[in-house]
Order: sequence, then C-alpha cells, then structure tokens
Amino acid sequence: MTTADYIHRGSRKEAAFMAIATALGPKHPLTEMMGSLAWGRHDAEMGPHRTLRTAIYRDGFLAGAFWSLNHWARDHDSAAQRLMLDIWMKEETP
Repeated sequence: MTTADYIHRGSRKEAAFMAIATALGPKHPLTEMMGSLAWGRHDAEMGPHRTLRTAIYRDGFLAGAFWSLNHWARDHDSAAQRLMLDIWMKEETP
C-alpha cells in the first residue's frame, strides 16, 4: 500500500468515528469515551508531515481505538456495538 492509501484509510476511519458519535448522540457513554475522536481529532494526527510512517501510525491508532471501544460496547451495550460495527464496516469497505 502507498502513503496515499493509508491516508485515505485513516480519513475513512475518522469519518466512521464521527458518524458513530452522531448516531449515538453526545450523551451516550461510547461518545463520551471517544472524546475528541467524536469530531475527528486525536493524538495521531499527521499534521504537515504526511509520510508513510505517520500514515501507518494514524491508521493503527484509529483501528486500536475502535477495537477498544468495541470491546466495551460488547460487554455493556450490544445495540451500540452493532451500530458501531455497521458504520465501521461501511467505511472499511471501499
């Protein structure tokens, strides 16, 4: 995969987080746990340095954040988990 591919994947994952937060609403525990991910901001933002390394780091960070939230939802809110998985898979599938 190229740098552009990873940048595109990361952008789709950020969009998925925002769509999940919108669908769940601002008061849902998952949205609150997302923190700034709910509006597309996070600690792995690439800034002006759009290298392959930073793109892969962002992609992995977002995937890890999703799966952490997914595990919480599995144990506490199965309806929210299904919604998360539906939105995530739509964004993951080109």
